[in-house]
Amino acid sequence: MAKIYNDPATGDEITRSDWISLKIQDSVIRRWWFLLQFTVITVACVCTLNVNVVGWWNVYASWLAVAVEQIVGRYMSNQVKRDASVLREVRSLLQEVKALVSELKTIAHKDASHSEADYEIDLDSNQKLTQVLELLADEFDVEPYYGEWNE
Repeated sequence: MAKIYNDPATGDEITRSDWISLKIQDSVIRRWWFLLQFTVITVACVCTLNVNVVGWWNVYASWLAVAVEQIVGRYMSNQVKRDASVLREVRSLLQEVKALVSELKTIAHKDASHSEADYEIDLDSNQKLTQVLELLADEFDVEPYYGEWNE
């Protein structure tokens, strides 16, 4: 059975390579000692005034920059893809809710055109519908329509 890895911050399921990337970032790359050590070694190499030492340190530092970028960038790229997937889901839900709000407005408008004699009014249901319309209107920046039944 394959082991399942989760992002500690979001709880999202992630690949093994993303999990390894996170572990490397948390244990090495994102530590102050890493930057401090790198800076001290760079200063020490430059202070030798030896062209070979500075040249080889430059090669190593360039390789390290590419490696760090690969480790961090790979994870970030995959996280952006996961975020985009969630955003598409949220957008779809938002469209469904907007359609439901529109449908509720239409129903409320149709119901408001009937006289009270046409049907028995259930005040509890109307109050609940009013609360739902107000919550949705606030959330999605639309004006609620209550119809005459709420007056």
